[in-house]
Amino acid sequence: MASDVPMSPELEQIDDEIHDIFRALPGLLRETSYHPTWEPFADALANAPNPDALLRMRALGEGHLAQVLLARDTRLTGEGVNAVIGAVALDMGILTTPQLHWIVRSKNKGLKASEMDYFTQVIDSYRFLVPKDKGADVMNNRLIVDGANGIGGLKLEEIKAKISGLDIDVRNSGKGEGILNERCGADFVQKDKVVPIGFGLEDVGFRSTSFDGDADRLVYFRIVSSTDTRIDLVDAYANGASTDFLENLGLEVVFTPTGVKYLHKIALEYDIGIYFEANGHGTVLFSDHFVSRLGSFTSESSRSNRYRYN
Repeated sequence: MASDVPMSPELEQIDDEIHDIFRALPGLLRETSYHPTWEPFADALANAPNPDALLRMRALGEGHLAQVLLARDTRLTGEGVNAVIGAVALDMGILTTPQLHWIVRSKNKGLKASEMDYFTQVIDSYRFLVPKDKGADVMNNRLIVDGANGIGGLKLEEIKAKISGLDIDVRNSGKGEGILNERCGADFVQKDKVVPIGFGLEDVGFRSTSFDGDADRLVYFRIVSSTDTRIDLVDAYANGASTDFLENLGLEVVFTPTGVKYLHKIALEYDIGIYFEANGHGTVLFSDHFVSRLGSFTSESSRSNRYRYN
């Protein structure tokens, strides 16, 4: 969003992004109220040239008061957004972008929607999918995370001890090691393909990954040599080899015009829709039908296990 407020050189050095406004995709709006007219409104909102232009927008309708959840990452400019015209603003504090997405969706569905509820679901789901005694070797059990000196590292530090069977080592965690995204983070790693600051010879061969500043991008890499700063970047999502691999597995691969909004629209048509970009952005979508079937299967399995052990 454009801003008429001059920024100090210190703020410009930290980051040139002032505000990050969510695009109004169907998955982020209440399903029963979404209408195609929302998208042009969201575009106009995100590209408003000045505050007066925002004041002239009345697309939310007369007599309807919206509730908007506000969250921010660790950029100093985040505290500048604390109110929304024509809506009730709830300050959710400092969160990652995926956390805010999850909380918005949960609130729209009438489910528990606190940050602790988010942590509980992530931890319980991981424990269910990856048993504690999975038996992997030390090399595969260790994961080194570059937090980009942003919010992702801080949040991961809060829960890493509860993720059993995985030794997580957070670097550039946001606790004062350096400046946000400076020589670290997903964008730096993906574009420059060199080792981020805070990594060294002792990390050769281990699985490593980088967040971006608000933790909605994830790029995997390995340091392959003790004498070379270049890395082996896992960015096969966007190349032809990955397409051939998926098709050989019998999975349908769909091509769309460039842009997340096109990918998201197509992914919504499937029970399980997955899309990724080479820069680390990506989403896995599960349809309501699939979730309902999965819930029924889980209930049947639970009943079966009770009968077996009684």
